[in-house]
Amino acid sequence: MYRIIIDNQNLISDILDNESYAYKIVEDSIAKKLQPILSPALREDAENLADKKIDNSDVFDLLEEYYKVCEELEPRNTASVVDDKQVNELVATAEAGDADFIITENSELLDLDEYKSIRMLTPEQFWNMYQEDEDVEGADESNWA
Repeated sequence: MYRIIIDNQNLISDILDNESYAYKIVEDSIAKKLQPILSPALREDAENLADKKIDNSDVFDLLEEYYKVCEELEPRNTASVVDDKQVNELVATAEAGDADFIITENSELLDLDEYKSIRMLTPEQFWNMYQEDEDVEGADESNWA
C-alpha cells in the first residue's frame, strides 16, 4: 500500500470536483487502498483552507472521513527544500511518515522530482501510475485463481 501525502492546496481545491484526481485519491484512501499521512499543523492548515473555500456539508463529511484514515504524526526534523515554510512542513511530514509520494501541483516540489526517495507527482500523474499498478496487481492475482 502506497504511503502518500496530498498537498493541502490540491486537497481542498480539488475535493469540490468528484471527477478530480485528488477526489479519487481521497476516496481510495478512505477505502484503505492508500495510506495518507498528515501532521497536526498540516491538518490545521487544511481545515482553515476548507473553512474559507468550502460551503458544502457533504464535502466536509468526506474530509472528516479522510482525516480519520490519515496517519497523523509530528515531523522529527525540519526540511529546507524551498523557501515556503508550509511546503517544507509537507516534505518533513512525508519524510517522517516514510511516504512514497507527495501529491502536489507545487512547481518547486515537482522540479525536485524526488527527495530522499519520496517522489513528487501531480494528482493526475499519481492516479495514472497507481491505476497501472492496480491493473498489474489485479492481473497477477487473477492468474492465481
